[in-house]
Amino acid sequence: MNKGNNKKLKLSIFEIVWYTLCGLVAIWGITYIILGLLGDALPGTDNAIAEASNGYAKTFGLGFLGYGLIHVAVAAIASIIVLLLQSKKSDRDIEKAQRRAAIRASARQLSQEDEAVDLTQNNELPNEPVKEETTEHEIQVQVEEEKKEEPQE
Repeated sequence: MNKGNNKKLKLSIFEIVWYTLCGLVAIWGITYIILGLLGDALPGTDNAIAEASNGYAKTFGLGFLGYGLIHVAVAAIASIIVLLLQSKKSDRDIEKAQRRAAIRASARQLSQEDEAVDLTQNNELPNEPVKEETTEHEIQVQVEEEKKEEPQE
């Protein structure tokens, strides 16, 4: 297996606090859901949980079950938003590190190619004919000379 690629990303303090708060809100919501289900499922006329849920519903508009579902949904959405933001940030950092590594590798490759190129033993430039710029007049003269060289039939 790739032991070098098992690098774990560290959680920031913000993430730890945020996930803890979202977990607590989710537990609060699960507790409300359980209480709401127990209030509906338990038989009897003097069911204290059902009476509390009905009183809560008269005051706030929803019973334990409804508010429990809302709490769990809010906690899940808040956690997902922070997860997405932190993953985007870590992806940006990883891409930046990959670009830096690619630049270093290309620079290393260029330096190796420069060392491999040895022009001559005496560090002289090879003898290549130097091309001088031609003017329009010289081009016309060259064209006329080429016409003269063609055999006529």
